[in-house]
Amino acid sequence: MELQITTEQMKALLVITPKTEVRYYLCGVLLEVKDDRAVLVSTDGNRMLILRPDTRMEGDNVRDGRWIIPRDLLASVKVKKGGALFLSLDQFSGDNNARARVLTLNSETAAPTIDAHFPDWRHVVPGNASGDWAHYDPQFIGDFGTIAEYLSGKRTSARVHHNGGKEGAPVELGVDNALGVVMPLRADNLTYSRPDWTR
Repeated sequence: MELQITTEQMKALLVITPKTEVRYYLCGVLLEVKDDRAVLVSTDGNRMLILRPDTRMEGDNVRDGRWIIPRDLLASVKVKKGGALFLSLDQFSGDNNARARVLTLNSETAAPTIDAHFPDWRHVVPGNASGDWAHYDPQFIGDFGTIAEYLSGKRTSARVHHNGGKEGAPVELGVDNALGVVMPLRADNLTYSRPDWTR
């Protein structure tokens, strides 16, 4: 089975997919398929990107399931801006095992999927946002700005919907088929006093 995605969608997913991580299953992108529709998810445990491509799974062997595509496989692909690539799975050997291939006009690379269970991303997505303020890592918010630019094709900013200091906050990314989630920082009793040299 095969899924067509854009170069920009792949780059957006890789922004928050770790290169190294003790939880090795996070060093990949989840491909979840149900009724020939795909969802792609990347996370580093502090933030998450959920993307639903407009295209459907194609091929004779389309099946429901969840597979983790290795980051290194996706990062090795070289496609020009605005280009497309095909993410393909074949040679299934179990619920989590398959051979993943990435095909472009000029190349094909392959690697086994990661044999592990990816976190249940649906439990992370907030049902609503309380509006209660929280602190977020500025780097994370900046990365979501980069993701929003990849996905929308224009300079834009990610919009964080504050959700208190304990739950993840939803992040709008300028497109209808993607959502970010960012976890708040613990920032209890932060104090500030103006430095003397600024007086």
